[in-house]
Amino acid sequence: MTDSIPSPTAEASAGTTPTPRAVLPRPAAAWGWTGVLLAAGALVGVLAKLADSWGRDAASLNSTPAVWILALCLIARLTTSPVRAAAGAAGFFLGMLAGYYGTTLIVLHYLVTPRLLVAWTIAAITVCPGAAALLHLASRSGRLLVALPIGVAAGLVFIDHAVQGVLISWQQPDFVPFVHPVQAGFDLATALVIVLGLPRGAAIRVLGSVVGALTALLLLPVVEGLTYGSGLLG
Repeated sequence: MTDSIPSPTAEASAGTTPTPRAVLPRPAAAWGWTGVLLAAGALVGVLAKLADSWGRDAASLNSTPAVWILALCLIARLTTSPVRAAAGAAGFFLGMLAGYYGTTLIVLHYLVTPRLLVAWTIAAITVCPGAAALLHLASRSGRLLVALPIGVAAGLVFIDHAVQGVLISWQQPDFVPFVHPVQAGFDLATALVIVLGLPRGAAIRVLGSVVGALTALLLLPVVEGLTYGSGLLG
């Protein structure tokens, strides 16, 4: 005869104290998830900074926005609510900044520009959580309108011009030394993961791909003026 664990109802009817169950409260679970992403972001930040000395391909992947856009989309897709998506994104990117710039200071012994650190910190607690919450909602909806944020996220992947550089090198061989084919391949793979993995339906995937292409062609010059032009990237 096998032993069985009595239920709280049975224990109460028998006059005994119910066995306490180890249930993690929802707020604690949310903070735990944010803490995990904070630690993961710190580790990624350290590795990203160290990758600068690991060769041309590693350094180019470290500098591509596709890595961070992909991380944002994965957080949005894997979380269970827009609030958790926002909190997780803030935790991850704050941890990443701490790891990246902490390594810069402790290991490489130089200080980052305060203006740059402040700008990225503000983005980590405003833009990143907002985008994560929006993408979380988009990944759960079947409306065609959600193709807009998904497509924009996919299109922004190409802001580093790695794919454009490969295309130019086919016509201008002198441009080959400046091409980053590994980075270009990662950008293409990231864009495909976003437009195929986030949406719920085929129609949204197709429309998201169109929006992504239009973003890459029309919106990137504006975004470049706000990022590369201001010194936030590159």
